[in-house]
Amino acid sequence: MMPQAVTHELQKLDEMEHRRARNNVAPLMVGDRFDQQVEPAPKLFTCRPWGEVMEEASRRPVPKKFAGDVWGEGELAILFAETGCGKTALAVQFGNDIASGESTTGLAVETETQLVAYDDQELTDTQQVRRYADEYRNGDGQKHLTNLFQFHPNFMRVEMNPAVHVFERIADWEGYFQRELDRVVLESKAKVIIIDNISALSHESEKQKFALPLMTRLNEWKKERGLSILVLAHTPKRDETRPLSLNDLAGSRILANFADSIFALGKSAVDTKIRYLKQFKVRSGELVYSAENVGVFRFEKTDNHLGFSLIGHSKESAHLVHQTDEAKEKLIADVQSMSAAGKSQREIASELQISLGMVNRHLKTAKASTNGRSQIVFNDPVKQSQWEKKCSWE
Repeated sequence: MMPQAVTHELQKLDEMEHRRARNNVAPLMVGDRFDQQVEPAPKLFTCRPWGEVMEEASRRPVPKKFAGDVWGEGELAILFAETGCGKTALAVQFGNDIASGESTTGLAVETETQLVAYDDQELTDTQQVRRYADEYRNGDGQKHLTNLFQFHPNFMRVEMNPAVHVFERIADWEGYFQRELDRVVLESKAKVIIIDNISALSHESEKQKFALPLMTRLNEWKKERGLSILVLAHTPKRDETRPLSLNDLAGSRILANFADSIFALGKSAVDTKIRYLKQFKVRSGELVYSAENVGVFRFEKTDNHLGFSLIGHSKESAHLVHQTDEAKEKLIADVQSMSAAGKSQREIASELQISLGMVNRHLKTAKASTNGRSQIVFNDPVKQSQWEKKCSWE
């Protein structure tokens, strides 16, 4: 039996909520607009015996794999990669595999056929169809498409209505976008949602100001409706001599806290048609693809289908660009001279086609070197000595 003092406090909380509702004072339930009739907020927490909760959870079906151990049923997952890695093609392949209940990537699909909604804010239908058809030229010299790839009928594509021009007229664009996506997902009755990509959800999707409410809303969809969600994200230009890192995901701190699974694609220095997959976070599966054991895929268009196929495993280091001492010395010197000429770090990064972080590191090295502390380590000890002498100016 609950103590009388506790019962009294609970009654006071209920009365407070009703009083706030009657007086139109800052209700905890936030809707699309503020109405005169405000419902008191429901109780936020429940408290039950741990063993009872475990017993109930054990009777539920074990979540099934959608793409091996990188994404599973009921999870909110994030796939990130830089432009040109093929993350859209991989996500489309995941979606069609789940819709059909059959894997074409080499990653296990355990689910039966089900409805999948793919929110495509990245490519137009014209751009997409060229990936999934044969091209030929006839007598008129023009390119034509034939032999279209047959997607499963349960795989649906969501896109913005081109007839609706509201972007600049809607004050709360992020809220409007989410509500409309919510509506179309409900209408489609899909339980699997793929969002390509996160930048489409906000003017400032990579800033913490919007990342928190965005991920909170996606988690609400996941829990309230039993949805499985995959969100794609871009990364800035990165240094391909360094391993993939969670820091390559813009807004990684906020996004990582809410995601159940995070994985990334990287380009391989071995072959332009090779990509590797690396996991950073997993909750319900196993972290199979680490730096010591990345998944290696062939990424190419075969006839009328652009896609991925798992061909093996290897260390991530085997796919990184190995910079020579000469190239390293020239790059550092170029960064320093351009900075001395008054160019910003962003301008230097753009002109030299390197990441902003790399520019920053090389400039910090230059600053340290002016104090006689060279932080660059070359493979060749002679080069190391020459560089330290070169950098020890007053």
